[in-house]
Amino acid sequence: MTAFQTPAAASTASPSATPTASTDAQTVVVEYLPAYQAWVTAGEPAMGGSPPACASSKCDVGLYPTPGVFPWVPAGGFPHSYPLGQCTYWASANFDPFPAGVGGGTVQNLTNGGDWYATARSLGLPTLPPSVLPPYGSAVSYLGFPGDQGDGHVAVVISDDPDGRGYWVSEMNVDGLGMVDVAHYPFPNPDLQGSILAPQAGGG
Repeated sequence: MTAFQTPAAASTASPSATPTASTDAQTVVVEYLPAYQAWVTAGEPAMGGSPPACASSKCDVGLYPTPGVFPWVPAGGFPHSYPLGQCTYWASANFDPFPAGVGGGTVQNLTNGGDWYATARSLGLPTLPPSVLPPYGSAVSYLGFPGDQGDGHVAVVISDDPDGRGYWVSEMNVDGLGMVDVAHYPFPNPDLQGSILAPQAGGG
């Protein structure tokens, strides 16, 4: 949850990939990631993922575990250069928002955890507003998160509740620098800025 400076040179996304302000969230899902279409069509709040074996609403996983919370994460995690131990470090190791053919540069261009959603939208990446349950595989961005020191927080969604009232995330640096935990968050959540969809979850 530390501050991260925006790289001086950042490419921009194709204008055709940028949703308009009036674009319905479900349209965004179907248009950009067709694999989500069955989830939307069925009216199900959850599109995948199994809840972790955690008896409470939060369980520590360990200090600097090996990335790979999704089957599409490569060995050792996706490459990035976020600071070791921060929430952005873990999210980036497990989430790559730039599918082939989409501009935006590297994941560092999303900057601080609290900025990921707004920056992703500005780069034309497929996002969902905070009024929509974040789906499995997505990255979730928060502002006003306890202890974020104004930089916000970011995590990745590993499971959605079948009733749509919450979701589980995998996150780092909430319980200490480098510590990974799984946590359940209620939906809706006042700190949630929105979610960024995973192109790999859609076969991209």
